[in-house]
Order: sequence, then C-alpha cells, then structure tokens
Amino acid sequence: MKKLVFILIAFVAYSFSVSANDYSVNELAIDQMFSQADELSSAEFADFTGTNVQAQLSSVNPWAAWALTWTAGVGICGVHRLYLGSTTGVFLVYLCTGGGCGIIQTVDWVVLLIAAIDGSASRYEGNSKIIMW
Repeated sequence: MKKLVFILIAFVAYSFSVSANDYSVNELAIDQMFSQADELSSAEFADFTGTNVQAQLSSVNPWAAWALTWTAGVGICGVHRLYLGSTTGVFLVYLCTGGGCGIIQTVDWVVLLIAAIDGSASRYEGNSKIIMW
C-alpha cells in the first residue's frame, strides 16, 4: 500500500512539474501551408484514389446495421438507427424505452436481417419512423 501511495504522489508531483509553455505554434507557417495547398473536387479525388467518393459516403452496409441491432446493449440503445441516419428523436425514444422493452429492437433485427440477405438497407436509411416498416 505504501508503494501505491508513493507512486500516486510521484505521479501527481510530476504532473505539476510538466508544462506546455515550451511549445509554440507558428501561425504564419500554417497559413502559408494552407494558402499553397490545392483544393481537390470529389471527382479529382476519385481519379487519384480510384474510388467513388459519393458512393462510399452514401452507402450503408446492411450487415453492419444488422450487427449493431444484434448486439444487445447497442441495439437497445438504438445506435443502429443513428448508423442508418434516423433522426435524433428516434434514437432518444430507443434510449429512453430500452428499444421498446426489446420489442422494437427485435423487429428491427428481423427487418435488417432480411435487408442484409437482400443486400440493401437503402430503404431504411434516414427513416424517421419509430418502427422501421
């Protein structure tokens, strides 16, 4: 116990002695760096990386949504609905009611499992209804 107290006191003493006053930010160098940088459009970025940026930003993986529903703690809290882009009100209803005492979560689990098997959860993206269908 004495060692633990000694380590705690040493840690607190060290934390008071450490200071960030020696660090400085060169604002002029940062401003010059940003003024010299080129701005890329999403099409130019897609040409550079070989990926379609807009498709990646708007697509929702149905298996990930189903997995978020399947996980009991996360599904009851409604995190899967945030992933799908539902309104904050739907998330708060899930959070306050525990996923409708698990009933609404189970319905979402079945609906998202069917959507995952079909390969698209796009019709459930941005859904503001409490029950998905």
